[in-house]
Amino acid sequence: MSLLDIQDISKSFGGLQALQGINFSVKSGEIVGIMGANGAGKTTLFSLIAGHSRPNKGKMILSGQSLSGLKPNSVCRLGIARTFQIVRPFRNLTVFENVLTAVRFGRDHRKSKSEAETRTRQVLGEIGLDDRADQTAGTLTLSGQKRLEVAKALASNPNLLMLDEVMAGLTPSEVKDMLAVIRRLKDSYDLTILIIEHVMQALMDLSDRIIVLHHGELIAEGTPSEVAKDPQVLEAYIGGHA
Repeated sequence: MSLLDIQDISKSFGGLQALQGINFSVKSGEIVGIMGANGAGKTTLFSLIAGHSRPNKGKMILSGQSLSGLKPNSVCRLGIARTFQIVRPFRNLTVFENVLTAVRFGRDHRKSKSEAETRTRQVLGEIGLDDRADQTAGTLTLSGQKRLEVAKALASNPNLLMLDEVMAGLTPSEVKDMLAVIRRLKDSYDLTILIIEHVMQALMDLSDRIIVLHHGELIAEGTPSEVAKDPQVLEAYIGGHA
């Protein structure tokens, strides 16, 4: 059963066509990778789904409900959360306060203070930041801030978690750790995940299915092995056939 349906989505910024006629569905429980070079339209797609921007054409449907015209807070409370490519912690707040804020403004916003604090501690434990709860967010390493970005998204209690380059800039060992975190979160919270990632091996290892964007168009879709052999993908990203 589809959790998310993207139907003929197009988006332009002035004379720049960022996305053109994008169609795909995401089933509940899937991890779907979004592959593409810089400028392919990946983050624009995330922004449209999350309500930070609006398409010029097309429909986005979550569990039968249209997302068209909804503001980000409304999209979040329907069960969609995203991270940002450039980490955005509340730098002067503690790690605990950052995640608590996400709990209080997410789907669990009606929880009591004590319930929200319990949820915050649970999320920090799942992400591996419980020992840094009292640390100011701005003093975390890049790896720590990436984890905090995931923690804030998770704290809003999503069904669909959208991860935008959460492994960019990490060392190989940190990438390995982040992959383990993502897999654990998916199983623990029964998540569906959309992930943008330039660390190709990580994307191939993690994804059940991959969607490939090129100059704003969807040029391929399939399992990692199918995409790796697709002639259009090879032409677009390697410069020729294998």
